[in-house]
Amino acid sequence: MDEISTAPRTRRSVPRGGNMKVDKAMAKVLRAQTARSRTRAAKAGIVHALPDDYASLLYERQQGRCDVTGLLFSMRSYPAAFVEHPFAPSLDRKDSHGGYTVDNVRLVRVCVNFGMGQWGQEAYLSCARAAVEHARVEQMRKEAIPTSEWHACQRDRIAGAEEIAKSLTGVELSRQRRHIASLKRNLTLGPEGLSRAAQRALETSRSKRPVPVR
Repeated sequence: MDEISTAPRTRRSVPRGGNMKVDKAMAKVLRAQTARSRTRAAKAGIVHALPDDYASLLYERQQGRCDVTGLLFSMRSYPAAFVEHPFAPSLDRKDSHGGYTVDNVRLVRVCVNFGMGQWGQEAYLSCARAAVEHARVEQMRKEAIPTSEWHACQRDRIAGAEEIAKSLTGVELSRQRRHIASLKRNLTLGPEGLSRAAQRALETSRSKRPVPVR
């Protein structure tokens, strides 16, 4: 995936409500994103049909949040890092084979864009979920939570997810069913199996991670 990708929402995991207005500093960052996307499109020979202010419009629509994680954008700086602003907004093409069009772009955090860049959103999310589950299992170990209690908690999560699924349709229902399947898989694996699976996923991710060219 590239550094831009927003489109009219078919789903929305971030809060709804009034649009978040863009301040002058953020507007400058977003204009620079649009300019860079135009340069990338020209080099790649793909369509670029985004208005100059489209990134700002997306920022407002998304409530100032990353479309993948729902986390707020931030200009927190890491001066010594290869990329100084990992939490800043960046334009991402949802379909990396498509162009920069209003139905194919969204704003995501720079670090998320880097994570999805080589293998796409699903590969990124599979590792992210595994890392979260691994951390949760490790925390339970530290707190000496019995395995039986973990299984009970997991069954409660499945029951809750299945109850939510009853009110969903279409794409949202399909996603919820995948989530339920994942929870059931976790229940089958148990804490130990999940920890091993998370470790394997992290090792695979590290082995495939491209080395930045400075």
